[in-house]
Amino acid sequence: MERLLANIATPVAHLLTQAHLLEADGKPIQAHDVLGVARRLVRTLEDNVLALEGKVGKTLPFDPNRHEPLSAEAMLQLGETVLVKFVGVSYGGTVCKKAGVARA
Repeated sequence: MERLLANIATPVAHLLTQAHLLEADGKPIQAHDVLGVARRLVRTLEDNVLALEGKVGKTLPFDPNRHEPLSAEAMLQLGETVLVKFVGVSYGGTVCKKAGVARA
């Protein structure tokens, strides 16, 4: 845990500084700068503890254990082709957040 926290400390500090610059100082922050720091944070989490489930924009067979339909009306069947809209997240083989999917 200490290694993980040491690895994420810098991107967390950068995100908080960017938030302060925007919210408290009224300075404009470039979206690509914030996304760059966020990507670094996600990569570090992936390298240490989390696994991402699916990739936004990819199609794959529907698995109700790993995917959550974004529409309550979507009656998706096991194996039906779906489009990933939001990635899912798992830790140690346990799904923490199912990937948000829509009918392809």
